Amino acid sequence: MSFVYTAAVTVTSDTTGTGSGNTATIPYGRIHTILFNSTAMSTTVDITVTTLNTSQTVWAQSNVTSPITVSPRQATHTTTGGQLSLSTTGGSGDGDYIYAINEPIRVSVVQAGDEKAGTFTFIIS
Repeated sequence: MSFVYTAAVTVTSDTTGTGSGNTATIPYGRIHTILFNSTAMSTTVDITVTTLNTSQTVWAQSNVTSPITVSPRQATHTTTGGQLSLSTTGGSGDGDYIYAINEPIRVSVVQAGDEKAGTFTFIIS
């Protein structure tokens, strides 16, 4: 049986506009959606979201304007190891969920502005 829950982290940048933060440890789950909300961070903020232990890239985007909601997926592969193109780019493959298992999710920001805060909420099942 699966259930849906949220994990959140507020990231505050330092005087150089750089900051990072981690969610609590995610026991097990598919990362469905990321909601980013900040009225303070710069509109040129660059965001990188990774799983802390396995270093999977969950979301990486430059010049993000808040609020934004994203539903990141990873490419799938053939049985011989070839990567299928995602259908959103004209290919025939489908993206699959990115999993976090017994690890926190790390959010890093650059160009966020001097001592600005933003909240990242993850919907996980």
